[in-house]
Amino acid sequence: MCLIRKADMIPTVKITCTAFGQKGEVLVGARFEAVLDRLEIYNGFVVPEKIYGYTDENGVCVLEVWPNALGANGSGYTIKGWDVVSGRLFLDSRMVVPNSDCILEQILVAEPFPPVSVS
Repeated sequence: MCLIRKADMIPTVKITCTAFGQKGEVLVGARFEAVLDRLEIYNGFVVPEKIYGYTDENGVCVLEVWPNALGANGSGYTIKGWDVVSGRLFLDSRMVVPNSDCILEQILVAEPFPPVSVS
């Protein structure tokens, strides 16, 4: 009998997320959620579509997600962050995950500001 662990089937990388409030205070217990934006299959296994975690006493949460760099469908993740105390959404963006551990700020994909009319 051969047992295969999930870690052997689908590789993951660690994304370190840090949450701060408007006054620079650490947000303890903030929720980060990453949702894959399209179906990906890696070595015959469906990649999990949603991963979430909560910040610790230092405001840090580490999400272990599948790296989009290994994908064939041009996928990315929608990443959201909530202050669970106030219920306020403080992050709603997109990220594309490389095949190495990193911090969230390095992989956020920001949309450009819309053009401003000069008239």
